[in-house]
Amino acid sequence: MSENKPDKVMKTILLIFVLAALAGCQNDTPMPARTFVLVHGGWHGSWAWKKVTPLLEAQGHRVVALDLPSHGADKTPPETVTLETYIQKIVSVANAQTGPVTLVGHSSGGMFIAQAAEQLGVQKVEKLVFLDAFLPKNGQSLFALAGQYDPPTPGTPKLSDSFIMQGPVIALDVEKAVPFLYHDCSAEDVAFAKANLGKQPVNVPTQCIAPLATSHSPFFSNPQALADLLIQL
Repeated sequence: MSENKPDKVMKTILLIFVLAALAGCQNDTPMPARTFVLVHGGWHGSWAWKKVTPLLEAQGHRVVALDLPSHGADKTPPETVTLETYIQKIVSVANAQTGPVTLVGHSSGGMFIAQAAEQLGVQKVEKLVFLDAFLPKNGQSLFALAGQYDPPTPGTPKLSDSFIMQGPVIALDVEKAVPFLYHDCSAEDVAFAKANLGKQPVNVPTQCIAPLATSHSPFFSNPQALADLLIQL
């Protein structure tokens, strides 16, 4: 016997309500807790993440905002800092966390998390997030990448115009740097950044990314390093 029209309408309405309720339950399901390792860029420190950290933690995630060597509270002598020093700090911090991590690199931090991820492998690194950051190719240095983004018009101000070379470090002429770094930030945040910006060890921006320091034929020259890298992918 066929159903009459009112019964069909009621069942359709009931089905809509059930589907809507299920959708609501799905939307209310909290995201699984993750561990974020936040890596700042040049001249900055863990203080750069002071607004983001509590927002992530409020959603139940674990957040580790680190100071790269010779930045923030880290007192490593700048003349001893190299790109590898940065990488090993990130690797160490990531390995100290339970389970996989999401590496977030801001600005030049993109170079550092890319290199660190190759050592950590996919079992440890859940995701890589490049936040307005550099994504290097083998053989590229930070200075080489940054130069690609200099304005093409002669006489136009560049971020590098704010660099002040001071032996083993590069300081910033903060007033010149503000339009490049914080043009859409509040006066309060700009003042906070000015008070906390540090100096950048000069060795790091000049060194090139090179996951395997070999010729075009690593399967001959360094097969163990190649095998180790492939296993981690």
